[in-house]
Amino acid sequence: MKSGAITLDAEGHGRTSDPSLPDGHYKLFWNFDGEKGAARHKVFWTDCKGS
Repeated sequence: MKSGAITLDAEGHGRTSDPSLPDGHYKLFWNFDGEKGAARHKVFWTDCKGS
């Protein structure tokens, strides 16, 4: 499991360094101050063969 934090500017923009993940299926969860309800999430695949 990887985890981390990001600080956003006044306009809500921010960026982290590019993570290194093995090929596979992932589910990303994020929480933020003032959120209502459960954590937000995104499901995605990585497949970098031949790159």
